[in-house]
Amino acid sequence: MSLRLDVFKLMSFSLLNSLVLKLLGVASFYIIVRALPRTDIGLIGVVGGYAAILGFLSLGPESALVRDFPKIKDSINKHLSAYMKFWAYRTVLIMAVSLGLGLWVWHYYQDVRFFLYMVGIAVSVNLNLFEQIITELFYVDFKQQIVLKVNLVIKLVFLALLFSLFWQPDVLLYLGILVGIDAVSAGTWIVLLFRRYHFRFTGEGARNILRWNLMDYSLWAHLSNSFNTLVYKIDTLVLSFFAALAAIGNYTIALEIAGFFFIIPRLLQKSVIVGTVNLQNTERLNEVIFIFVKYFALLSVAQLAFFLIAGPWIVSIFTDIAVQEIYLYALLMLVGVSVLNVVRPISTLINTHASMRKGFFWVYLPGSLIGVAAYALGAAWYGPLGVAAANIVAYSVLAVLIVVFVHRVVPLKPTFSLMSDIERGLLKDLRTSKGGLEDNTPRKK
Repeated sequence: MSLRLDVFKLMSFSLLNSLVLKLLGVASFYIIVRALPRTDIGLIGVVGGYAAILGFLSLGPESALVRDFPKIKDSINKHLSAYMKFWAYRTVLIMAVSLGLGLWVWHYYQDVRFFLYMVGIAVSVNLNLFEQIITELFYVDFKQQIVLKVNLVIKLVFLALLFSLFWQPDVLLYLGILVGIDAVSAGTWIVLLFRRYHFRFTGEGARNILRWNLMDYSLWAHLSNSFNTLVYKIDTLVLSFFAALAAIGNYTIALEIAGFFFIIPRLLQKSVIVGTVNLQNTERLNEVIFIFVKYFALLSVAQLAFFLIAGPWIVSIFTDIAVQEIYLYALLMLVGVSVLNVVRPISTLINTHASMRKGFFWVYLPGSLIGVAAYALGAAWYGPLGVAAANIVAYSVLAVLIVVFVHRVVPLKPTFSLMSDIERGLLKDLRTSKGGLEDNTPRKK
């Protein structure tokens, strides 16, 4: 089997895996919203905001497998052992922080369920991080179809167990199901690791492996992603200081619904990376990027128009309570989401043609801080409605910072047309190129 066919199958299974997980996530969300009281949904939203802080601690060296696997596959036991050793130390840190956050939110709400849910979510996070070490190996070793099959079975079992919430609508029962399924999933991957790779733990060379992977490859990408995620998830935490749990529950539902409209752009963004990673000629790169921008803009407008018309019906699928209120929150959020989706093709250049370290300091760090400030001001002045509107500010600022930073590295010259020559040949280029679009621009001799 050729390498190109392997890569094609890998991307296909990866795309299908992401799509299946998203669809099952939507189905799970439907059951949770329909089964649990609105105050429990508020609890989930508040703790979810605090859990975003744990994301800063989830730095993982295993992401370097994407780059280094061909070089280290003969010593994979040593590298996996180093990753697991790091996981163990990180788990202690995450649990310690979650205990502190749990005690704080318990004290604030005078409800022990907040503490239990915070600690339970931390356990779930750690199980997922352990599982990620193994699934990353299967991914880079072209075994993504196994990942898809295991994820599909595990998520279907999880979905089936969630129906018990209709008989016992309790957020702690939901937490128990979540942690239990994560534990079964992690155990399944351990068994597969031993069977497929005959894994044996060793502590040899762990320090050097971790130093190289963390500092050379993973750190800045992780920090950028963590601050980016902070903008997406921390608004419920901010809102918790200004609104009642039921109101936060309504906002949480709106936030999840607005998040659905990230799904397609995120999946398509992988095509942008594949299509531009090998382009070095600035003029051609500029043309290709703005072809993608055009289609992302059309998609964003179409999504916004669809929700503008069908939004109340979509909300009513999940809940019959406060439909118009949730619809308004989600609509405001979606305006911000749409702005950010338009510049997604430009943001890929931070990974492929710029510096992740500089991108962190010039884009994601200031963008996140401004976003959190906007959420705080919106919550203080207008409550949930103000935070929903602040999403427009947060995402728009982030979009502007992305464009300004990338323009310093790759001078952007917007070029739009109904159908360019490159656009006509784009599908052909994507089919025939090796790893990206071929840069056929004539060069001066």
